[in-house]
Amino acid sequence: MTSTGSASSVEVYGFAGYILSAFAFGLFLLWAYLPEKALVAVGVTYYPDKQWAVILPGWLLIALAFALFVYESVNQVHAKPFSSMHTVHDVSSKSYKQLGLVGLTSRKAGVDGWTTLPLVHIPAPVVSRVLYGSRTVRKALLEEDAWLQASSAQRT
Repeated sequence: MTSTGSASSVEVYGFAGYILSAFAFGLFLLWAYLPEKALVAVGVTYYPDKQWAVILPGWLLIALAFALFVYESVNQVHAKPFSSMHTVHDVSSKSYKQLGLVGLTSRKAGVDGWTTLPLVHIPAPVVSRVLYGSRTVRKALLEEDAWLQASSAQRT
């Protein structure tokens, strides 16, 4: 990345916001910890009651916890159920057959020699059968193809 020697407006506003927030926090700490006599001696006579030094951070902490709860709740409402096919497939997922592959670990159809396999979607049942069912990838794919053919025959 090349530098032109001048700061962008985002950098300037970010730095100014950082400085102002640090200054405001410093004033808050001075107001919260200095006794009233010290504030009056400096000339500050109009300020909120000291109880707000405890109430305000507590309220902000509760507001943050509530915001996180609402954020998670909204995400849960919009999440698809586990039985939905949207959790497994999307518009971009392609099976190895759609890409013209013979299998996930074999050569491409009509091409001599081994090729680098493209990124393909491996169905969740195949992954489960290989990881937890002591099956090879080839056997798991054959079982999945047989199950898909049987389920499509039952629909028709």
